[in-house]
Amino acid sequence: ALGRASKRAGEPPLPGSLIAAGEVLVLALPNAARDLDEQAPRPRLAVTGAPSRIVALRAGGEVLADVALDGSAADAFPIPLGAERLAVAVGAPAFDPGAQARRLMGWHAGNVLAYLGWRTALAAQAVVHSEGVSRTQREAGLRRESGWADAAELVAGSSLVTTRFAAPVGVVVVALDDPLGTEQGRNLSLGLEGGARANGADGEPRAPQVVVRAQRSYLVYGVVQEPGQALAVSVASDAGWHLAGTLAAPLGTSLDAVVAMLAEDSLDTLVLGAVVNGTGQAALAWLAAANEPVDPPPPPRAAGWRAARKAAAPGAAKPAAPAAKRPRRAQP
Repeated sequence: ALGRASKRAGEPPLPGSLIAAGEVLVLALPNAARDLDEQAPRPRLAVTGAPSRIVALRAGGEVLADVALDGSAADAFPIPLGAERLAVAVGAPAFDPGAQARRLMGWHAGNVLAYLGWRTALAAQAVVHSEGVSRTQREAGLRRESGWADAAELVAGSSLVTTRFAAPVGVVVVALDDPLGTEQGRNLSLGLEGGARANGADGEPRAPQVVVRAQRSYLVYGVVQEPGQALAVSVASDAGWHLAGTLAAPLGTSLDAVVAMLAEDSLDTLVLGAVVNGTGQAALAWLAAANEPVDPPPPPRAAGWRAARKAAAPGAAKPAAPAAKRPRRAQP
């Protein structure tokens, strides 16, 4: 169980659960339906000792927050209003734009994803949500609340797959498998929320560059993300091809560089998991809300307080009065 909230401001959190690097913990918040007061102070979740990523979901799988914590004691996550569950991924991030130049965010069909429930899974710097009853849920038994799932099974049979990226992106890649060898992307329905396709010199959206490897095609789009907004990419299914992945490159990566990556490297080396294994571990604990009123400590008790309380108790026996002295007879 997680540690209880600290009762006084400034106190360290009580010891909580220890989560090893490479693990993903899913926490249910059963009071989400009654969490409606926007003025109420928000509790916080502290994850110390190792870098982590916390994703908050509303009932149905809508992402309310997707943030990274550095593992310091001062870095805590305030629970968003209406959050129904939290996913805590502990360990070094599988994608670091500053340190790993030849890496892509997102997922592909060969990934194993952390399934969070609500047809939603955690990927490398992304959250994947499938609409409709996928084959994974219908046949593979993924009616459970959480676990591990193959990405291909999660999206198989889905009518719409949405991938929301946690970091700013400049290039989006849609991977399609066409076992029949028909024209790729002939009826591809691509939706962008929080951004738009980059325009060409004529003011119209630029056509994607296409990279073909065997029976898989990669459609590479330049995108412009809105400031302060997370980019979500939605792909609707169509007969004749299968969605094999939705990927993205960080802001500042050129479209030509992404095309070269896809032509030279496999997706297994370009896209990693949501977390990586390691030797570290993190401690989880609940913290009191930042503006929660703090009760003053009780005054110290004086010596002899037990005897005084017994004497003041109703029905307590009163000490007997001293007997009056008999007056002496006067001497004649």
